[in-house]
Amino acid sequence: MYKYFLTLAIVMGCTSLGHAASSEKTTPIPALTAHYNDNQGSLIIGGSPESEDVASAFGLTARVTGPLASIPLLTHGIIAAAILPRDLTDGERAAIKRYTGGTPLILPLLHGLYVCVRRNSAGAIDRNIAPFLLDIYSESGQKKLNYVFDYLKPLSDKDVKSNIDLITGNPQYTPIINKNDIKNINIVGSDTLEFLLPDLEKRYQFHGHKVLFSNDLRGSSLAIPALIAGTSAFAPMGREAWKDDINAFLQAKGYAPTRIRIAYASYGPRADGKTPPAVYVNQANPLVGLAWPTAQKIFSASYPLTAAPTWGGLGITQEKWIKAPIHVYGLNPDNSFASAMQQSKLNGLPFSPFYRAMPNGKAVLNAIAHDPYGIGYSTWIDGGKAPEGVKLLPLSTKPGAPYALPDGTSDRTQWPISYFFNIYVDCPPSKHLAPEIKNFLLYLLSAQGQKIISDHKQEENGYLPLGKDDLKKEVSLVDSL
Repeated sequence: MYKYFLTLAIVMGCTSLGHAASSEKTTPIPALTAHYNDNQGSLIIGGSPESEDVASAFGLTARVTGPLASIPLLTHGIIAAAILPRDLTDGERAAIKRYTGGTPLILPLLHGLYVCVRRNSAGAIDRNIAPFLLDIYSESGQKKLNYVFDYLKPLSDKDVKSNIDLITGNPQYTPIINKNDIKNINIVGSDTLEFLLPDLEKRYQFHGHKVLFSNDLRGSSLAIPALIAGTSAFAPMGREAWKDDINAFLQAKGYAPTRIRIAYASYGPRADGKTPPAVYVNQANPLVGLAWPTAQKIFSASYPLTAAPTWGGLGITQEKWIKAPIHVYGLNPDNSFASAMQQSKLNGLPFSPFYRAMPNGKAVLNAIAHDPYGIGYSTWIDGGKAPEGVKLLPLSTKPGAPYALPDGTSDRTQWPISYFFNIYVDCPPSKHLAPEIKNFLLYLLSAQGQKIISDHKQEENGYLPLGKDDLKKEVSLVDSL
């Protein structure tokens, strides 16, 4: 058993990054657009408070948002450059590249202060921004920076020349200078909606609504950044927004985005479609089902434990199982899905001290298949990809309530860990949504909209219409916006 897990950890650990990177579809990347000029034609830069000083020194306009919020604004061309007190994180580099196609160019202005700009899929920088970058590294530009930031160490002449060489050595592209038409609804979001959303839009237009839709459905990871930047009317996602996305939105806006549930996200198990996140046990496990509050105690550090809980404590009376320890499996806590699950399903509690972290969902299920005493929480599983030797465990909302499965036939309101087709909107406190957005959301929640969702349920990423009570809550929410 030990040899199996050691081999599994090594193999999966080496492949986990590639798996994560390929989880969203690769589609052609549109030409980059630019919205970074003010009314007088000056470039707008942004980021940390130092961006104001840089803008003042070089005759530009500044939009101070903080480092987190500046990344989506840079990605979507709302600001021409981000001024940051640190290098980009790996996650920020990946987020920019997912949208632009190119690895961003980040250069030190001084020691401890950086400038970051976009590059497209050909590795080219924006020709409108290149003169500003060269101005920064000119002799006069460096004097300005050294005067303004006299508490930071200047760059060496060698570093300045190296940065100039990087700028001049890059090819250049011309962005599309874009001005949004208020009658256009631009949408950036989940690739799981590539067939469903266009059909909903077409039927909506058929009912006489004179709006035009423009979709960029390359993945949920692009949705909230586009909403922050204002380049998407709303953010359609096949999952909940992750904590970093919400924090970036809060930093940019001062309030959180509003979440509207449109449909239940996938169902299964089924051979031709994705099974939603669920709890799994070994096929030999005699447990009939589990109340979710009890499952929360198993997966989280919610009460003191000196030893692993046992299967007998869950009511199994067979002699082999009474004292058998529960082996808890799940995704690595650093994984974005695991972090979101911890916040939304475990009430923000840390994982159990007996939690065995695995690199991805497949590794979780493989571990359970080889461990009779295993239980695990796994992310979406592609049709037919669950290994033999595991079964999906029925759950209930509370002890004594009926067990349910996310199989498309059970009452989904009784499945306690449902995920949703969510739409996040930017609705400031005490303000209302634009009518064209609100009306479309109400259509999605109408009988006609929910019927269209049901018509698409056989797709790989098929969604299910909301139950009566959930639907009522969401319609009431949209009505209030």
